[in-house]
Amino acid sequence: MLMDPSSGSVVIGSAANGWAFTIPQLAAFYAKKMGQEVDKMCKRLWGEQYFNPAKKSWSNVPSDGAVRGFVKLILDPINSLLTSCEANDIAKVEKVMKNLDVTVGLADKKLTGLPLFKRMMQLWMPAGPCVADALMQNVANPKASQEKRFQLFTDAADSDPCAVAIKNCAADGPLMFNCVKLTPQPSTVGRFFALGRVFSGTLGADKGYLLEDDYIPPHARVVEEEAPAEEGEGEEEEAPADPEEPVPKKMGNKKEKGKGVLQERRIQGVLTCQAKQYNAVPSVPAGNVCVCSGIDQFIIKRSTFSASKDNFPFKKCPFSVSPVVRVSLHPKSAKDLPKVVEGLRRLAKSCPLVEVTMEDGGNHAMAGCGEEHMRLLRNDLESEYLPGIGLTWDAPSVQYRETVTGESNIMCLSKSPNKHNRLFVKAEPLSEEVNQAIETKVVWPTQDQKKRATMLEKKFGWDKTDGMKIWGFGPAPEESDGAYGANVLVDQTKGIQYLNEIKESVNSGLLWATKEGPIAEETMRGIRFNLLDVKLHTDSIHRGMGQIQPTARRVFYASTMTAGCRLVEPIFMSFIECPADCQPGIMQALGTCRGELVVSEELAGGRVSVQAFVPIAETIGDTPFATVLSQKTSGKAAANYAFDHWENIPSDPLQYDPKKKIETKAATLMLQIRKRKGLKEEPPVFADYYDKL
Repeated sequence: MLMDPSSGSVVIGSAANGWAFTIPQLAAFYAKKMGQEVDKMCKRLWGEQYFNPAKKSWSNVPSDGAVRGFVKLILDPINSLLTSCEANDIAKVEKVMKNLDVTVGLADKKLTGLPLFKRMMQLWMPAGPCVADALMQNVANPKASQEKRFQLFTDAADSDPCAVAIKNCAADGPLMFNCVKLTPQPSTVGRFFALGRVFSGTLGADKGYLLEDDYIPPHARVVEEEAPAEEGEGEEEEAPADPEEPVPKKMGNKKEKGKGVLQERRIQGVLTCQAKQYNAVPSVPAGNVCVCSGIDQFIIKRSTFSASKDNFPFKKCPFSVSPVVRVSLHPKSAKDLPKVVEGLRRLAKSCPLVEVTMEDGGNHAMAGCGEEHMRLLRNDLESEYLPGIGLTWDAPSVQYRETVTGESNIMCLSKSPNKHNRLFVKAEPLSEEVNQAIETKVVWPTQDQKKRATMLEKKFGWDKTDGMKIWGFGPAPEESDGAYGANVLVDQTKGIQYLNEIKESVNSGLLWATKEGPIAEETMRGIRFNLLDVKLHTDSIHRGMGQIQPTARRVFYASTMTAGCRLVEPIFMSFIECPADCQPGIMQALGTCRGELVVSEELAGGRVSVQAFVPIAETIGDTPFATVLSQKTSGKAAANYAFDHWENIPSDPLQYDPKKKIETKAATLMLQIRKRKGLKEEPPVFADYYDKL
């Protein structure tokens, strides 16, 4: 939808101070005073429209004495009110408010300064009615929207009773409640309300079922379990090594003994959300947003609550961003460590994007999507989850990835600790299209192998035999319903005896290696490992997990280091809008911060819109891109960010020799990461992973 303030699709104001307005809202007020049509006044309050107070006339070109309509009729009254409030001139404040048809109460007159201004703005432009009106006018009602979009919510067939009820937004249909977020309960520390929307049926305090994303109802499971048997996959259809591996819905329920797929639970209460207040109600019909209590301890981040086992769960919400900015923290007092751990756990439950991990050095790391997201997370942690607990915060850092740019220049060999088993592997890069297909779960581990091989052959140019012999993906997702990492292991061996007996061990080594790469123990991305040959001991006791897993990890590291290894950094798309005369300053800021101009477009009113790629590493630190941009444009330009893609750092991180004073930018970055993680401040040694015949 095109955002146009004159149409009412943009709300202007301050949510923190409780006031807001739209152009049509104020246009209706001024149209009544000036005797004009509301639609005509809307256009005059935005854009190139100028009002001359002396002549009481409008024009679309600037002239002497003429002021832009938005400035004259909206900004000037707000500024006049602010000046009067700061001067505590109650008489003038009453006069201004009277002209705006607003009555000032006796209690309001006792306020002074900014509190008085805040209260006057709330009386003049209350945020609640403004936002509610804007939503009513611009957002489709549930019945209309669900009829068009119900297929995006569920994997159920169009004729399935669950899908039909969601489509019709039927209050008398089967209960389907989509919990998308956990929000803290104000009165109970450590407990959460499950916030979501009722898409079908009526939600009340009753028993039901929590359905995880990989749940398949029994009536669909029976049909889909029979289909693979007809295709005769043979030994290729082996069970996954990870018992918690997510199963896409179109493959049937292979996870028969998995945990948490279906839980029978009771909702203790249903409440409506009214700002910061939660009011209990007996039930909530379809189409409404509400919260419920009593099920938060059984939900990690999100889930589906249904009254029946026969319903499909809702699809997982897609995110266009990744938690790539990381900050380490620890308590100032060691005795507060248990409280910090609990606070981080609660923070991770409340935000669907934040990741909390434990570092080798003992610190806890919190990852978010950008500097602003990290600022909000830090504020929530310090003020809501850990009030009064002293925390020490390290400087923010960026999560990088490790990849390769070519095929391994030698055949990489690693021997098992007992020297009886050998693995021969080469690495090569995956295309970005394949990477994105894996990360968006278009390609996944438990997918039907014939369908996956056909897709890889037709869409991405793979050899069909290679597509049929994919052994594994890595690293494993952080959550049970997440996507695997964009790294694959392909079996290209021929006629190897006992090969299937080591498949699980080699895949375990793949998960380990791709989680912590050889360069700086960052996650690998975009690498295809080809298993070309294997030499195994005839006795199974000499080729167990303890012999094969570390060997596989070492050979994956060796093949990565011989295939043109590179560090990969995340890139923001930056959106900048400013006066046209600021464009040279924008280019200077981009040059300073390694930015790259994508497109520049001229807008009406002598303004320009710029889109540019900016490395996320340049948006944090002491002199972030936003600060440089403000300095170069005298504060006239500001940047908004959205995660866009991953990009290789062109220099070689292994080109480091302090004696010869050889050190590339990637090598410098590698050493900084290794130092932060407590690793040796030197490049990895290839001989540690490669064995000679």
